Amino acid sequence: MSAFSIKRSLLSTLLPLAATSVASTAALAEEVPIVPLSTQIQEAITSKSKAKVNFRLRHENVNETGSSKKDATALTLRTRLNYDTGRVYGMAATIEADNIQSYDDNHDSGINGQTAYAAITDPKGTFVNQAVLTYTGLENALIKVGRQKISLDNERFVGAVAFRQHEQSFDAATVSYQPNKDITLYYGYLNKANRIFGNENLAGIGVQGQNTHLANVRYQLASYGALSGYAYLMDNESAAAFSNDTYGLRFTGKVPEFNDKISAKYNLEYATQQGAYDNPVDYSADYYAIDATAGTPMINVGVGYEVMGSDKSATTISSGAATTKAFQTPFSTLHKFNGWADLFLAGGAGAPSVGIEDLYVTVGGKVKGVAWSINGHQYKAAEPTATVSDLGSEFGASLDKTVLGKYTLGIKYANYNVGDSLANFNDREKLWLTASTGF
Repeated sequence: MSAFSIKRSLLSTLLPLAATSVASTAALAEEVPIVPLSTQIQEAITSKSKAKVNFRLRHENVNETGSSKKDATALTLRTRLNYDTGRVYGMAATIEADNIQSYDDNHDSGINGQTAYAAITDPKGTFVNQAVLTYTGLENALIKVGRQKISLDNERFVGAVAFRQHEQSFDAATVSYQPNKDITLYYGYLNKANRIFGNENLAGIGVQGQNTHLANVRYQLASYGALSGYAYLMDNESAAAFSNDTYGLRFTGKVPEFNDKISAKYNLEYATQQGAYDNPVDYSADYYAIDATAGTPMINVGVGYEVMGSDKSATTISSGAATTKAFQTPFSTLHKFNGWADLFLAGGAGAPSVGIEDLYVTVGGKVKGVAWSINGHQYKAAEPTATVSDLGSEFGASLDKTVLGKYTLGIKYANYNVGDSLANFNDREKLWLTASTGF
């Protein structure tokens, strides 16, 4: 057969198929009309959107023995509205606003001027927690631009501080990319930190300008655990004493279950930090932590040791004078660490100048729908001085239960006993009664 005959035979076969395909495509286009962009947007903000409301009522009591501050009480109600639109070309928006009402002034909220009382940092007001655009149009990537909450790893360095009525958020641009199921890459640029103190805080610490970069890489190691590496370059333009460069590694591991009931997990972490940017102090300090937990859903026992190091050879840059400065975690969810009594906030830095060693034990579980937890801490200075070594001890306990399917009731207690005499350190008791629900 000639080449011409072969071509003619192929054409006679393919042309009818092409004609049929074109006709089918045209028919499909007629059956599935293109939806106008304006209609897609309207549907995204109406029929495809989701709205939620949450209420959290809390009574908090603080008693400080030997303090010049009066005992404090606060009854607050947080009403949270959350609205998520549907997606249009991979884009969606989230808006979350909180209104916090305070029903007494027997505490120092940071904005009410009641400085004779102990602090309870739940300022009243209306706050925008989130106003963020998200984009998922790139494969395996999530991009967020706007005000957002950021929680990395266990929130030791960056978290949302969800325990407080007013949470922490950031004006930022972030991207999370997962090239495969085992690797997650995260980068964030922070322009502003909206802290738990509120934008009307009388000390001016509620909103802080930033030129901060956050980078985190997480690698899942099969069933053994996950390894994270991070670099947090925090240039705080409003509070230069919080500016630092921090680099670290964290390993979260687990042990296969015994008898299909008993499980165990452990964490190892190390980080190093230096003063940077406009920080007035030249210092270098280390952080390390180790903990392990084992048990069943009904009861589990854990033990841990965490060190926030301190540099006793630090110098004040302007004068060259010697000083002492500890490792800092200014954007941490601090309430999760070093005890619920919040003795070691250090104005947001996260540790006193002598640093802190925290040896702790936890016991907890869930029985008949009641989640329970007990913890004990023994604190020491990471860099003891002639007068400061023992930083005291603490006991904490909590109970939480959900009733009628949507109401959560909780009670939480912390009791700190001072060690060596330290300025602004006193025996402290805290009690919280909380009720929350959402629709």
